[in-house]
Amino acid sequence: MHRIMLTFENITLPCSQGSLIPRNGMSMDSPAFPGIPNLCDTKNGSLPQLITQGNRAYLQFSTTAPASAYFRIKYEQFAAGCGGKVTGISGFISAPQYPLKDSRSLKCDWSISVGEGNRVKLTFSFIDNLDSADTRGECNAFGANYIDISNGPYADNSLIKRFCTRKVQTEPLKSDGNQLSVKYVQHGGSYHGALFGFLAHFDTYCTDIVLTEHHGSIQSPGFPGPIEDGTNLACKWTIRTTPGSRIILRFHNFDLKSKLNGFICSNYLLIPSTQVQNISAEGVAPTFQKTKFCEYYIPKEISSKNNTLTLEYNLRGSRPENNFWVSWTTLGCGGIILRNNSDIIVLQSHFTTDKEERQCQWTIKAPIGFVAKFSFEFGNFMGLPDQRQACDDVSKTKRDDYDGIEFYAGTDNSSGIPQKIMCKIFNNETWTSQTNEVFALMRYSPRNMMSKNGVILKGKVEFVKLENDASCGGIIQRKLYHF
Repeated sequence: MHRIMLTFENITLPCSQGSLIPRNGMSMDSPAFPGIPNLCDTKNGSLPQLITQGNRAYLQFSTTAPASAYFRIKYEQFAAGCGGKVTGISGFISAPQYPLKDSRSLKCDWSISVGEGNRVKLTFSFIDNLDSADTRGECNAFGANYIDISNGPYADNSLIKRFCTRKVQTEPLKSDGNQLSVKYVQHGGSYHGALFGFLAHFDTYCTDIVLTEHHGSIQSPGFPGPIEDGTNLACKWTIRTTPGSRIILRFHNFDLKSKLNGFICSNYLLIPSTQVQNISAEGVAPTFQKTKFCEYYIPKEISSKNNTLTLEYNLRGSRPENNFWVSWTTLGCGGIILRNNSDIIVLQSHFTTDKEERQCQWTIKAPIGFVAKFSFEFGNFMGLPDQRQACDDVSKTKRDDYDGIEFYAGTDNSSGIPQKIMCKIFNNETWTSQTNEVFALMRYSPRNMMSKNGVILKGKVEFVKLENDASCGGIIQRKLYHF
């Protein structure tokens, strides 16, 4: 299949006198290109370059002044599969033939991306009778026609849902991150007949999102823009890092203007003042609102009092250029380790003094074919406060008030079963994982005052190459109970 690239070189058409409407398909019923319902001369100097998701594009031109209206478009076709990369605050995707029917074989892949820190919400308005369910009405792995929705940018990632029958206005599906992939497979020929495929709509979801990573970014919906004039938004993000740590925000872009004139922040970013310790900003803060930011008061850097920061973003009658981009990082211990011979050091100064619970989390990712070898010079832990059971017994559930560091296979502790626990005072301890990915969780009790010159834990992690296949795996012991 071929796709089409449209390059708009000139548009001389005042918006009050008409418009040029592009559609991503063969008719006005085909979906619009994300963020571009129509085109006219807005005098902003930027003209889009559009790529269709199939081999057809539709343009509708209307004007009340035909003698003066003018536009120039260059188009070219190129060999590519249907689908493509889709961005924007919202938009549509559809099978290339929609709304008409087609009996060709198709395999289309879309990657939908929204601003970082947000989620993709996808709803299918119409799905044709794909006629690929089994006798129980379930979609199986061998269906001829289907739609797969997966987390991440690639269709082979974690599957969320498969459709293989007729549907109208499905329940919304939400991604775990800011990217979602859609795969459409249509088996050609006469057995199943011609199909129109599907029509789906996506939105940027930014309501009550909790972000727990060691570091990351938040971008306003539609970043970097422009967004549609008059857009209204009410977003809320909560950054929550490990207990006992703090957060620092750094703003890379902040352009947030209001429709109203005068010193009024009708469009703003707000952070509760009770969560903020320090602010670096330019301009004059609104009266009694030192943590409310807009065009008159532009943030540069903000640090928190503890491990939680909440950002509320409100737009009312937004301007197209309104957007922001902020990154955060954890002030404390932990993080993602991707380099060989990386240090692991935990200081008492990494923790705030007002938290009963204190934690550090590391995600270690060695290359395929390697394992992680941990070598610690020393560690100062007090184990379980009452010492009634061995704190390093991996089969026992641990209380939150014990001291120690646990190691899990994979990138989190969802298994609930650590491979190794170190929870006493130790020197020159080593341990080698059985997998290339390891999650390490350290708990540190406020009652523990032990350290060496303020250092609680010191060591490094080394990536060790497996010599042969026998080097991985291990012995699994399991007790069987008969009733």
